[in-house]
Amino acid sequence: MFIRSFLLVDPSKNNLISVKDEEPISSFSLTASGSGDTQPSASVNTTALGSVVTEIIARTYYKGLPSNPRFIATTKPGRLKLPEAYPVSKELRILGDHPLAACWDKVATLLRSSSLNSWGVDWTSIDAVRIPEVGEPSGPAIIWIGVTPGTIDFEQGHIWAAQCGQIIHDSGIEDCHVEIRGSRVTRHNGIRLLDPLPYHRIFTAREPYTPTLGIPIAPRDNDSHEGTGGFFLGAGGENKKIYLITARHVVLPPTETENVEYAHSNHGQPRQDFIILGKSNFENKIMAVDNEIDMQNEIACKANNTLDETEGMDDAESNETREFYKLQLKETEKTVKALKTLRDEITTQWQDKDDRVIGHVVWAPQLPSPGNQISTLKISQS
Repeated sequence: MFIRSFLLVDPSKNNLISVKDEEPISSFSLTASGSGDTQPSASVNTTALGSVVTEIIARTYYKGLPSNPRFIATTKPGRLKLPEAYPVSKELRILGDHPLAACWDKVATLLRSSSLNSWGVDWTSIDAVRIPEVGEPSGPAIIWIGVTPGTIDFEQGHIWAAQCGQIIHDSGIEDCHVEIRGSRVTRHNGIRLLDPLPYHRIFTAREPYTPTLGIPIAPRDNDSHEGTGGFFLGAGGENKKIYLITARHVVLPPTETENVEYAHSNHGQPRQDFIILGKSNFENKIMAVDNEIDMQNEIACKANNTLDETEGMDDAESNETREFYKLQLKETEKTVKALKTLRDEITTQWQDKDDRVIGHVVWAPQLPSPGNQISTLKISQS
C-alpha cells in the first residue's frame, strides 16, 4: 500500500472547558458570554418559587464545592433555609439518567438564544448537573447557569431563573430546577463539535461543524492554509484519546516546516494546534447558511403567493394545492428557524479561530524523496 504521508492528530481536548469555580462537569454544557438589551418578561410568577437569595445564604449555599461559588438564585420551591452553625456540604454529580439528557442541545439552545442572550445576561456557562448534600440521594436535575460575578443582583437573578424555569417547564421537562451562580470560564481547547445527526432537517448546513469524515481543517497559526481531515481513530484499550488521520502538508505546511519527522512527545514542547474551518472555509460556510435561508424564504414566498391566489376556491384541485403549500410553508418556517439558530451559534461561539482549536499534531513522518515509496508503515503507541 503506497502511503505518501500522514500524521496523527489528537483532538481529545475539543470538549475541555475550565470553569473557574468548578472543574468541567459533563458533556452537557455550553460556555459563552451573552449579549443583548431586553429584560425578561415580568409575567412569570416568581412568588411561587420561594424566597429571594440573601447575602448570608449566597455565601454558604454551595459549601463543599471546591471554590464555594456565590449562589444567586434558584427555582426550587419553598423558603430558603438560613445556614446552620455547621452547614452541610454539597457535592457535584453527573446528570445521569434523566429526560433532560436526551434533549439537552435543544433546551440549552432555547435558554441561550431565546432568553439569556436577549435579556443581556452576561452568562458564562450552562451545565446540567445534580448538586445533592454529601451522602444523600442525587435529587433533581439542576440546570446550572454561571454568570460573570457582580453583573446581576439577587432580585434580577430570581426573575431570570424563573423565566428559564418556565422555558424548561414548557419543554416538557419535569423534576428539574434552575440555579444561578457567579462563575468565570477560561477556554482550554476550543468548542465542542456538534453531534452528527444524519436525519436533521439542516444536516448539510450542520455537517462542517460535526466530527464527520473529511472535516475542513487548517493550522491555527496559518488559517489560510486550508485542507481536509481524513478519518477519526480511537486509540483503543484504556486509552480514550481520539486521533484524526490526515496528510502532513495540511497541518505542517511544507513552506513553513522542515521536512523531518515530527513528534510531540512532552507537555513542555510547543504544540502545533489545528482548527476546524480555516479562514475562507469559515466565511464560505456562513455564506452558505445565508444562501440557504434566502432560498427557503423564496420557497415560503411562493407558498404564500399560491395560498393567496387560491383563497376562496373550493374545488378539489385547489384544496389539494392549498394543503400542499400549507405543509410546505410550515416545514420551511421550521427550517429557517433551525438555520438562524445554527448561524447564531456559529457566529457567536466559533467566530474567533482560537475557539475552533480541536487538537494538535502528535506525529508526522518525513516526506519521502521523489521516486521512493513506502509500502508498509506500522504505527504503535506504548
